[in-house]
Amino acid sequence: LLEGGGAEAGGVSLAPDEFELTARARPGHEVAEAGDLLVALDTHLTPELQAEGLAREVAHRLQGLRKTAGLEVSDRVDASIDGAPTLVAQLIPHRDWLAAEILAVTLELGGDTDLGRSAAVEEAALPEGGLRLSLRRA
Repeated sequence: LLEGGGAEAGGVSLAPDEFELTARARPGHEVAEAGDLLVALDTHLTPELQAEGLAREVAHRLQGLRKTAGLEVSDRVDASIDGAPTLVAQLIPHRDWLAAEILAVTLELGGDTDLGRSAAVEEAALPEGGLRLSLRRA
């Protein structure tokens, strides 16, 4: 693009009203424009982003279980998550965040995670597999 809004292509100079500049997204990107502003976003989901999204989904579902069990928002809980090993493995790096988010005194991931007398249990069917979420007042 040239000063004044024109363009030069192949040795030919074009005035601003002689061409139209359009933006197209490459695969894995989204493009939006408004006036003189153009934004392109990489929409590729890395494994890290997918794991973070899963952790947020699990936190949301556990907060729903808290409500189902009649617990107060400020109540401390014991929680357990078991199910598809690949999903449980994705939650391990987010364990501390997840525990803080749901006010968990204990948060068991995978293996033998039976809480005994759980106040609420959910079998969460996710596209990647299933998870069993349970919690009780600590």
